[in-house]
Amino acid sequence: MLNWLKARPLTYESADGTPETPGNGQVLEYILYRRNLPLIDLALAEHGCSKLILKRVYRRGNTATKVTCCANPSLFLDDTYDHLLLWKIVREGPLPELRAICENSHLESDFYASLVGSWEGDEESTKLAGEPLSSDRFKHVLLYLSGNPRLAISYEASEHRHYWDGLYEFTYNKLFYKCWELAEIVPVDHEWAWLLEKVYRNMYVPYLGTHRNVFDDINAVLERWRVKDEIERSPTFSVRVQIAAECLEPSLGQLSSDDPALRKAFYATFDPSHHEFRDLDWTEWLDRDKYCGTDLSQNKKVWRSENGREKLKSLLWHSSNNSSHSDITDIGFFHARKDEYRKTHPEWFEDKDEELTRKDEELAHTELARKLTADLLKSQATNVLWFLVAGLVGSFFGSLIW
Repeated sequence: MLNWLKARPLTYESADGTPETPGNGQVLEYILYRRNLPLIDLALAEHGCSKLILKRVYRRGNTATKVTCCANPSLFLDDTYDHLLLWKIVREGPLPELRAICENSHLESDFYASLVGSWEGDEESTKLAGEPLSSDRFKHVLLYLSGNPRLAISYEASEHRHYWDGLYEFTYNKLFYKCWELAEIVPVDHEWAWLLEKVYRNMYVPYLGTHRNVFDDINAVLERWRVKDEIERSPTFSVRVQIAAECLEPSLGQLSSDDPALRKAFYATFDPSHHEFRDLDWTEWLDRDKYCGTDLSQNKKVWRSENGREKLKSLLWHSSNNSSHSDITDIGFFHARKDEYRKTHPEWFEDKDEELTRKDEELAHTELARKLTADLLKSQATNVLWFLVAGLVGSFFGSLIW
């Protein structure tokens, strides 16, 4: 029975990619439902595709079955209005069911945008038919939503990319804009900052043309989250790093900023191959940011550039030589990570490897030529010496004959 539920062919009736039960599948699911066995109900909750049957399974199921149903997108097919089951669970359902919904990556795009706009402090929440979510309830939504892979998937990489519908693409991307806009409206404190940082950690940034257009005034947003007497790596510091890293193009102005969060974001995102940054002396950065090597080591753009790898290595040596205990552990980590990347991303090292191979071959050819030349000269010198000896011996015996 379970194998049949998993292996049966499915049809997809909408751009949302929600599976529908084909043919007589709904009748077979109904027959299984009539067995009224907890394990069968659990299998239907996970793999069932009939919305009618799933609702019945949900209503009579135990806690595990209800949570499993909430992770099944077919339960909420065309069910995004406030008076229906989906929003009833969001507003007042148990937290495990709320979590299953927030982590479900296959619900309709309209729902995700409305969910993020449902906080009582958001003006958009007044457009919903039901009551807005309290701050406490909405904080749970953000915590659970941060684990949803949908946050990191662009429209072009999603299962909906084949539907060339501008309105649908706009609706899909609205979730990203709503999440980023939270930085402009939620209260500035450590708890909200911690939640936003979790959401933003893997958040996709939508693009319009070649520019990032998430905030109208990103500097105002960054300044809003800069609190007095802040310690490094506090939640407010971390959320500024995430915003700057995702929404700012790396620049020399960011590098020279008096905000360490902006500098940290620069180290983690800039491209050392870019002409603007190619000739910078990285060791100078240690005067302001003692541990910038850690952020640079996390930047894959540094590792895929030969110039970046050499400068990172030089910075790590410089840092270890100037420390009070001359700790060279970071150098060991550098070589270990380099070996790892050489295996996983050999294309980053191809040019350098080819250059080294060519230089080695040229050097080998040069050494061979030198050796052959030396041998030839030695051979020629030996022949000349024997010729001179033979000449002297001949002259000597010739003088005796005469």
